Amino acid sequence: KEFCKGEIVFDPESRDKIFIVKTGKVELYHVNNEGKKFIVDVLKKGSVIGDLGIETHEATYVESLENSYVCWMSKEKFFQIISQDSELSEKMMKGLFERLVNSEKKASSLANDSVFQRIVKLLLRLGKPIGESASDKRVTEPFTHEQLAHMLGISRQTVTTILSSLTKKGVVKRARKKFI
Repeated sequence: KEFCKGEIVFDPESRDKIFIVKTGKVELYHVNNEGKKFIVDVLKKGSVIGDLGIETHEATYVESLENSYVCWMSKEKFFQIISQDSELSEKMMKGLFERLVNSEKKASSLANDSVFQRIVKLLLRLGKPIGESASDKRVTEPFTHEQLAHMLGISRQTVTTILSSLTKKGVVKRARKKFI
């Protein structure tokens, strides 16, 4: 199915399905009991979304950030397909382990780093290397301060203040919602 920007792809009622992003970009987030949104990840082509039978107390949503094409199937069909195709199964496992490692890094950063360090690490994680130096990175996807705040569980104003400080110090350069 095609989803327009802002449409909900996955909600708490979608527990019996597995979704695969074919094109576009979607945002995976949780909403806690107080209604606070926390962005878990931004997913692109090839990403697999679903609860796979895992119980959670937070409401999980996936929202299309741009026009996206997303396929879905029942959990039973998904497990049947990957159990019959070892190459696909290996690819799926690698993708899921990569997401797990990234989630563990985020959790460690949330627990141990200052807000300043968390913002810097987030920009480095979102960035792609540019030029000869691997330390120079460009965040090619446009993110609003609000989205960055939801990724870190902090206020938009805090993100704005720290990014302004980083820009003044010459650590970060900004050009329309993109960072270097």
